[in-house]
Amino acid sequence: MQVDDTTGGRGALFDFFRARVDTAARDQAAGIGEPTRLYLAGVLTESAEPGRGPPDSTFVELRHEALRAPAGRAHVHWQRLGEAALLVAGVFVESLGRRRVSRSYCTAMGASAYGVLARTSPATQWRAAFQELAAEFDACADVLAEVREDTADDDAAVVRVYEAWRATGSERLAARLRRLGVVAGRGRGFA
Repeated sequence: MQVDDTTGGRGALFDFFRARVDTAARDQAAGIGEPTRLYLAGVLTESAEPGRGPPDSTFVELRHEALRAPAGRAHVHWQRLGEAALLVAGVFVESLGRRRVSRSYCTAMGASAYGVLARTSPATQWRAAFQELAAEFDACADVLAEVREDTADDDAAVVRVYEAWRATGSERLAARLRRLGVVAGRGRGFA
């Protein structure tokens, strides 16, 4: 997300995601602040652009780019890494298996990137969000995941939630399945 513009001229879509992020954060009692919720809405707005999906580069490649970037441009690369980790952990969770990485690896890479941004970013209006993203990365990714699940408009969405739960064993996803009327059993199957 461009840190100097929360909507990038996509106001209606940003407003749509902002409302969904606020609702998901409240439903999960995530306790994330307004700057972080605005940032997450901006990330979702940008990810909804045609042709956007999971990043092609690996997290290691993105980290390497950030470490090698000139001091004045490094923040762009750290932000790209953080957003990629957020999107993979929250929106494109099915890509974890293809990438052969775990959610905890995503969390470590994303939290680390946002930690660097919190300490070094020239965008002072976003420092509080970066600090919170570094400290509460999993909660923020869970908010994005719930927004994705809530905005899916087809029957396949329930299957995707179930498959994500089977892959991760997430209690949040199990609770989501229960709200959808699906009882996930202890053996990772239907009860």
